[in-house]
Amino acid sequence: MKNKFFLSIILGCILLILCACVHEEFQIVPTITEKPTVISSFPFATENKSIATSKPETFPITIRDVELPLKAEGVLLPYIDVDGEVAYRNVDGSVHVLESALALFKNGYLVVCGFGEIRVTNANGERLSVSCAENEHLRRITEREGRNYIELVSPSAKNFEICEVLGNGYLIRSEGKRYIIDITGKVLVSCEHENYYSLTNDIVLGLTYGSEHLLDKKILIDLRTGESINVDGKYAIFDSPVDDLRVSYEDGLIWFIYYLEDGSEAGMGYMNMKGEIVLSPIFRLAEHFSEGMAAVIFDSVDKGFSYIDVEGNLAFEEHFAWARPFSEGLAAVSFDGEKYGYIDKTGKFVIEPVYCRDALDGPLWEKFEDYVDKLSMFHNGYAMIANAEEGWAAYIDKTGKEVFRFSVPVSTEE
Repeated sequence: MKNKFFLSIILGCILLILCACVHEEFQIVPTITEKPTVISSFPFATENKSIATSKPETFPITIRDVELPLKAEGVLLPYIDVDGEVAYRNVDGSVHVLESALALFKNGYLVVCGFGEIRVTNANGERLSVSCAENEHLRRITEREGRNYIELVSPSAKNFEICEVLGNGYLIRSEGKRYIIDITGKVLVSCEHENYYSLTNDIVLGLTYGSEHLLDKKILIDLRTGESINVDGKYAIFDSPVDDLRVSYEDGLIWFIYYLEDGSEAGMGYMNMKGEIVLSPIFRLAEHFSEGMAAVIFDSVDKGFSYIDVEGNLAFEEHFAWARPFSEGLAAVSFDGEKYGYIDKTGKFVIEPVYCRDALDGPLWEKFEDYVDKLSMFHNGYAMIANAEEGWAAYIDKTGKEVFRFSVPVSTEE
């Protein structure tokens, strides 16, 4: 009798173990849904527990303030001058500034970082050239008591160097090792990845590329808390810094491609800054969120681009063959993929679709490269349009009124 009793106990334990193993096996397979859903638990992100405990505590840093010329009325816009060179001018034509590098006019200034110096120009064309030490980096432009400054950061000790500014933190190197520190110099993590990018001022992406996407290693680091999350290789994150020309994470959502075990793409979706899936990867194509909306193509609906909000709801019914992110309340779209105009957040055209999309390529791309994408979106109240057949480009305001026009060289490519 006792033998039968013990035998039943042993058989019961074996059955419980088998059931637990089967349950665990099927729990790790994500489900791709047919419509946008908010998923509170998705088995792809894990808390990082491999950070070395022997890392240093702090690295002291020094911040040097340099006062800038006062801000001035107007905006400096890049264009092609009569000599075929990239230059900048004020919208009223009163200022003409030559510059050796492309940059966007932001927060009242044009800022260009050169070798050993930073050049800052206001809308009046007043320029300040600031010499930088070898290990001195531009952190930000700030305003205090009505005066404007650039902050330059450098190490206060000789045992480390600053490699890069990462939003509200820094990537540093000391004795052959790299660390992420916050703005006070406190060490947050030891670096175990090849590359680090600012997604926002407070969130850093660490990335090591594998031979294929499934072998990529990724980590999300919160500079405010020092917490970090490992991201599964099935999710390819677009590694774009805070000042990237197109990508923004201002709405707190990161767009990604989801890969199946065989390496094929299953769709695109969105996660939050904690590594949690917010919108399932059911989109064939997806743009980044900007001003609360994103242009997407549903995998199950072949109607072109639609705009959704951060909860996955359709913002309006219209569909487009071509669509761009919203910027300053307007987005460039096209019904036929050729002529484009600008819509507001209700989906209505405020600037009619009369501009040729192909005109933004060719000679303009040769001069402005990736900046063409940003310049065709509204920035500081203006956007660039072009006419390839007549050989000109222009800036328009938000009413569609042309501000100024400039000639575009004819492309030498066939």
